[in-house]
Amino acid sequence: MFIRTAAEIKEIVEVCKENGIEATGSVFLKTATEIKGIVEVCKENRIEITGSIFVKNSKQLKENIEYIKQNYGEEYLTPLIVSKNLKHLQKTLPYLQSIGVLEIIKTSASILMLTVEEIKERQAFIESIDESIVKGDKFNSIFGLSRKNYQKKVKEYEEKKKLIGEIKGAIQEGQELDKQINKQKQEQK
Repeated sequence: MFIRTAAEIKEIVEVCKENGIEATGSVFLKTATEIKGIVEVCKENRIEITGSIFVKNSKQLKENIEYIKQNYGEEYLTPLIVSKNLKHLQKTLPYLQSIGVLEIIKTSASILMLTVEEIKERQAFIESIDESIVKGDKFNSIFGLSRKNYQKKVKEYEEKKKLIGEIKGAIQEGQELDKQINKQKQEQK
């Protein structure tokens, strides 16, 4: 359901056609003028125009782009990065840089859906299960799990760990019993 008039929708569709943009989803959250502004900012900065880019207005995009250019370089100007909240980027990007994995966001930006605290928590979990936080040119898939599925994964791991502990304990008890039996056999000889 759109809260735009037929004329506004027609104008949005025309702007999209002129710029080779598919007229679906988030583009209808903006006016034709706003879309033109976003397209202009993206073209100036050679950023691919995708649906995610329309969650911000052109002013917000410019602010994000300036921050990224000044601190990290133009190679980080991708739709999935520049469309994030500026305050979030200002917290997350320095942390990713501090742990030496910033360049991975160019091809695997889904980690930006998480807060720094969530990234640290998942990083600790990944390291606790002897996995790497980066696999190839992507972040470990644990970073891409929904919050619910992440909690499920942690619980499953803890249950497996507990079970392994119980199995090791049973094996140790069995070995102790074997020693006692062998000792008794030796004493009987």
